Amino acid sequence: MFKIYSSYDCLLKFNDKQEFLDNNTNLSFDNPCKISVYPVGKNDLYSFVLDLGNLKDDKFYKIQKYENNVYIFLVDNIISKTQNIYNFNIKKILCQVFVSTTSIIFQTEKVRKKIYLPFPYKDYICQQQKNLITCQFNEGSNSLLTIFNPITNQTKSYYGHIENKSNSFILKNNIFDIEYIFTEDGLKINSFIENSELRHNSLALPYNFMVAILEKNFEYAYSLLDEKLQDKISKNQLKDFLPELKYFKFIEKNKCFAVCEAQKIFVDFSVAENKILDITTN
Repeated sequence: MFKIYSSYDCLLKFNDKQEFLDNNTNLSFDNPCKISVYPVGKNDLYSFVLDLGNLKDDKFYKIQKYENNVYIFLVDNIISKTQNIYNFNIKKILCQVFVSTTSIIFQTEKVRKKIYLPFPYKDYICQQQKNLITCQFNEGSNSLLTIFNPITNQTKSYYGHIENKSNSFILKNNIFDIEYIFTEDGLKINSFIENSELRHNSLALPYNFMVAILEKNFEYAYSLLDEKLQDKISKNQLKDFLPELKYFKFIEKNKCFAVCEAQKIFVDFSVAENKILDITTN
């Protein structure tokens, strides 16, 4: 069986039929056929043909075989060339921000920082906060907030339910709700608010772990592991887990497909209460 997942909305035409595919669904095919893929909101220059009878990795999609199934992941490489550009001048440092559906790039004369987005967001806002540049991407009730400091050349990303205030924001996806305040010297933690409802929430752990690895936030990723698993894996070893992760997509609650610099694998999580008990790859 062939299973197709997409990181963007698209129309699939095959055998005189057509089906709509978005980021939250997948389509299955029992037999090989040729499928014309039309990304929504783009002209025909962005369309391509997916031949299930002659599959190999392409710039438009990645292939992975697992348990008698062939998984096909449509990636947003070609559409990501469509970018919005923003210009800022902070402390006489000229900074450009390039935003596409799959990544955001912060660039000055001295540095170029590229961050891959876990989902193709459509709703976002890019602006200056004190001496920082922020870009917030919204997806339902959750948001991804990426912050760049052009003075220190550092980036930081936060994901979860974010409550924005005039010169601060509250992140509500950890055991503690954390309020961060924007200052002339950068981002500072203003307060911690205990969030008992999320203390035992295991549903978000695998996703938060993958986002942390994608952002190279290994300290946070390590904190999500059970103590017994921490005894087996050091923080330095965690840095070599999924090296140069580029893309991931969950196909089940605790299983995701990941594309790294030199490999494609499935990642399975064993989760209990508020910790990850085990992680296996195949």
